[in-house]
Amino acid sequence: MNWIEILVGLGLLTLGRALFWVFVGGAGFAAGLWLMQAFFPEQPQSAAFIAGAVGAVAGVVLAKFVKSVAVNVGGFLGGGVIGLGIARMIGPGIPDWIAFVVVGLLGMLIVRMAFDMALLLISSIAGAMLIVRNLPLPESLQTVAVVVVAAAGILVQWSLKKRGSSEKDS
Repeated sequence: MNWIEILVGLGLLTLGRALFWVFVGGAGFAAGLWLMQAFFPEQPQSAAFIAGAVGAVAGVVLAKFVKSVAVNVGGFLGGGVIGLGIARMIGPGIPDWIAFVVVGLLGMLIVRMAFDMALLLISSIAGAMLIVRNLPLPESLQTVAVVVVAAAGILVQWSLKKRGSSEKDS
């Protein structure tokens, strides 16, 4: 069980929509980590964490200084993380890079079209995938767990959004 991935997943799951920089930084971390593991599996886990940290820092810098670019990059990376998760759940047959690019482009398009809702959905699903992949569950339950955890994240983020908008109205 990897606690760093679980903590990043929890951040994405609960704060990805409310704090854009958490979303882009978390997506950058997950993308760096998973891409390093997919393309350089013989490297030690510490190298994957360094790649994740570089991705996280790059994402936060983008989110803080170049938000329009960060929106596209965040959607692409978040979608790519989801694509890698799906490819790994399905098993061999879909190369990791194809799943990452195809679902990443789809994530980018969705974020551009419906930014707020897409941010909520993609951050919840990506966070759920980071958390579930680190739980000792049989493969047969992982998909169900991702759906349940993502749904919980959507509910948490939705309630935070409602609470935030009702406080602004007062």
